[in-house]
Amino acid sequence: MRELVSWAIIALISLTGAVGGVLFKYGTMKFGGGEIQPQNFFDIGWSIRYFFTPAIFFGLFCLFIGRFLMGIPLSTGGLGKVTTTVTIMTILFTIIASRIVFNESYSLKVYVGLLLAVISIVLIGEG
Repeated sequence: MRELVSWAIIALISLTGAVGGVLFKYGTMKFGGGEIQPQNFFDIGWSIRYFFTPAIFFGLFCLFIGRFLMGIPLSTGGLGKVTTTVTIMTILFTIIASRIVFNESYSLKVYVGLLLAVISIVLIGEG
């Protein structure tokens, strides 16, 4: 039962990260309408407007909460195992969400990579 709870928490952390990434992308797309240049972040007014755009702010908040909650599985699991599993599951959830929300398409290589990622989660989880 404890292992099931650990997997559920890791899935929740990963899902929170994926939601944060989708909100961040959505807010960034709606913010300026163009490509963001690195020098924009040196303009404090621009940076404040960007940061406090609602979708961006809540996206970053979700990303923070997801990583903050990693303390739960880290308290009983190894850093490499937990971080790798959360990262792979976040990628998996993010690709699914970006396909649904942004209608992004992926090549066969990406789907093969996802399959390998799922296999790696199983192998890492049993290690």
